[in-house]
Amino acid sequence: MAITTARELFVHELEDMVSAEHIIVKMLPELRKEAQDPEAKAAFQEHEAETKQQIKRLQQVFDLLGEKPEQSTCYATEGLKQEHEALHEEEPTPEVLAMGGLLGAAKTEHYEISGYSGLVDQAKLLGEDSVAKLLSQNLKDEEAALKKLEKVESKLQKELVGESKK
Repeated sequence: MAITTARELFVHELEDMVSAEHIIVKMLPELRKEAQDPEAKAAFQEHEAETKQQIKRLQQVFDLLGEKPEQSTCYATEGLKQEHEALHEEEPTPEVLAMGGLLGAAKTEHYEISGYSGLVDQAKLLGEDSVAKLLSQNLKDEEAALKKLEKVESKLQKELVGESKK
């Protein structure tokens, strides 16, 4: 199907975000398992619950728009997943794998923040204020998740660098 209007592009981008969230929700249990730090484990577990809620909000968005999401693949998120899988092939230590998981998760959060920021703007321009409100909540969740990840990442990065210098 050709995308010829702003609304069609908006729906397409929403479908991409649905795909991204589904990829992420499947990755989070693995990242939690690989995490060495209790704070990191808790952050991944909390974000898994938030991601499930975000998927529900996205479904509400489609309901409000009177649209049914088509199956799509978010190639950006799929690429980030493949990056993590490639790290496994390098046979990292558990500490390095855990740090790699945090760094990858932070990249993913940045991608989601960018995606949701654009979607909120598009929704407002299209006059879809209720949709913008739901998407804004997902955006706030992603921003909060990034802050938590960055806090843990900073602490663990210092520990990992300290170990490397010994």
